[in-house]
Amino acid sequence: MSLKIMKRCPTCGEEKPHAAFHRHRQRADGCSGLCKDCSNARRKTRYEATRQESNDRQREYNAANREKIRASVVRRYHEIRNAVLRAYGGDPPSCACCGETIHAFLTLDHVNGDGADHRRSVGNYWLWFQRNGYPPGFQVLCANCNTAKHKLGTCPHQSTTAGASH
Repeated sequence: MSLKIMKRCPTCGEEKPHAAFHRHRQRADGCSGLCKDCSNARRKTRYEATRQESNDRQREYNAANREKIRASVVRRYHEIRNAVLRAYGGDPPSCACCGETIHAFLTLDHVNGDGADHRRSVGNYWLWFQRNGYPPGFQVLCANCNTAKHKLGTCPHQSTTAGASH
């Protein structure tokens, strides 16, 4: 960037500091030609003028590629879910109670029991864990152990009288 601290925007004619311009590495002064305000106004005007056409194109693409999009969404869901399960249950993930390793059976347990409230509050449940750096307070349980913990307060695997109740 040159030593010149101020620059004039050709659209609004105002002289502004370099911080008021977007960075542009290929230009000699390192700044975009238009100030951020004018650049943003231009983008907004262009967006408004082409919004309906752009939305129509997107709808057409989505309709023509429904299966491809669905496969991509499902693949991404499983990638994120598996990453979360590995973060809390090891690699390969396993149930903290009984050691079950079949992915289809594994769930994420809220150790303090507030799972329903948490799921309602976060939106994309599995992605939340990634975005928040895998916070503590969670463990991998299989569906049986998780359900038993919820219904009975503890899993029968953890009970010393599990065999005596039958």
